[in-house]
Amino acid sequence: MAVLNYVLSTGIIDYPPKPIGEPLPSFVIKDSGERKEFASGMQRDTADGKMRPDLVRDGPMFLRWVEHLTKGAIKYAARNWMKATGQPEYDRFLESTDRHYTVWFTWMKYGVNIEEPHHPTTLPLKEDHAAAVFFNINGAEFVHEGLTNVYTTISKKIP
Repeated sequence: MAVLNYVLSTGIIDYPPKPIGEPLPSFVIKDSGERKEFASGMQRDTADGKMRPDLVRDGPMFLRWVEHLTKGAIKYAARNWMKATGQPEYDRFLESTDRHYTVWFTWMKYGVNIEEPHHPTTLPLKEDHAAAVFFNINGAEFVHEGLTNVYTTISKKIP
């Protein structure tokens, strides 16, 4: 439902949908030619060679990234970062990536918290710098691709 709400909110597709009875676009169902039959008798094309987006949720980082994005949405507005379209925003994402990575790495490797560089400590980190690295890399990639393709169009539709 969240994906549908996002797609509708961006204006990428028209809503409401076409009335019943209007012809559907001609889509193709990709077929590898191989089949897997289930105990129930249902048959499906195999999953061999297909992307596995479900794997991104393995480990601790997916939920930490979700939490980081949620806190950012509360602070700035949902998808505020997707308004970024130019070199200054791209540079800021890169700078932030470097800063957050340095703090995270120093903590993980040496157990030293350098969130306040002039006052290093062994107290736990206050911010989730690993999630911030994910966020900033994603933002940099978004802007980088947006400078040359469809992401620019999408981001301009985000209020």
